Amino acid sequence: MSGKGGKGVYMAVTADKYELPICLADTVVELARMCGTSENTIYSQISHRKHGKIINCGLRTGQKYLRVEIDEGKNLSIEKEKHK
Repeated sequence: MSGKGGKGVYMAVTADKYELPICLADTVVELARMCGTSENTIYSQISHRKHGKIINCGLRTGQKYLRVEIDEGKNLSIEKEKHK
């Protein structure tokens, strides 16, 4: 999951173990407007989660941000934080 070149969508999900969807958007700009946050916040959280740097992300706001990759075979893969 490189996050480059593939089609993807952006999601806000609940910050609990269920990660229920809150918002879905085609772009970070659109998701930021829907969630009332900045684009930088979303990009930062996605980047940090991808590299396993965030442990308690989203607990203060109650939501986490994800990029969902959609490949040509119509399979979905979610960039999730690495569990240690």
